[in-house]
Amino acid sequence: MRDILTDLIHWREAGKSIALGTVIETWGSSPRKAGSKMALTLDGKITGSVSGGCVENAVIEAGIESLKTNKPQLLHFGIADETAWEVGLACGGSIDVFVQPLDNAVFEYISSILANDKHAVAATFIRGNDAILGREMILDANGEVTGSLGNEWDEKVFSIMEESLVQGTSRRVTLDEAIEIFVEAITPPLTLIIVGGAHISMALSSLAKTLGYRTIVIDPRKVWGSEERFPNVDKLIQSWIPDAFGQVEITSAT
Repeated sequence: MRDILTDLIHWREAGKSIALGTVIETWGSSPRKAGSKMALTLDGKITGSVSGGCVENAVIEAGIESLKTNKPQLLHFGIADETAWEVGLACGGSIDVFVQPLDNAVFEYISSILANDKHAVAATFIRGNDAILGREMILDANGEVTGSLGNEWDEKVFSIMEESLVQGTSRRVTLDEAIEIFVEAITPPLTLIIVGGAHISMALSSLAKTLGYRTIVIDPRKVWGSEERFPNVDKLIQSWIPDAFGQVEITSAT
């Protein structure tokens, strides 16, 4: 959700209802991995992608319907389906997408997690009866739980969420014949620390930002480690290395 967060915040501030589509699982050739998201509003605003353009139109239609009915939907697209060519899925793979109205309380909590670069995991009912479909529960790295899947499910799912939190992985889980959840890991972005502000560092930092990395450049020489040379990095440290590394947090994502 990180890549579409800014648009979602602006839309919510404008009072718009939002539908969210999430890639649940892929098979074979598919341009977007599980957890990839796109969002849309009733007035035609769109952000993000679930397939690089293959099935977006069908997801948009489902999103509009979900907003009007307030009911989530689990969609399946595959090359073997008679609708495959109609929606444009010609890559040879298959994809499942869960479409739901965006829950404001859940969004606020996830936004806070993303803004503070924290670890968490969210569990959502993606298949089941109407009473539970779309319910969400979030577990953060401190053990705090937000939301509920229902008393009969929370304890059973909690251990699954703990495992995904430790591993930092997302997965689809079948709880019984008719009920499935999607357990999604929410992780901070990978951080790239670049030491030295030479020309190759300028190109590297630009490429890293494009790929979604959080970028930090260290160079005590103000001529080389300047904002003019690195206008888009997340942090610019004009200190010698021993002091500079005291100003950054080294984690498993660094």
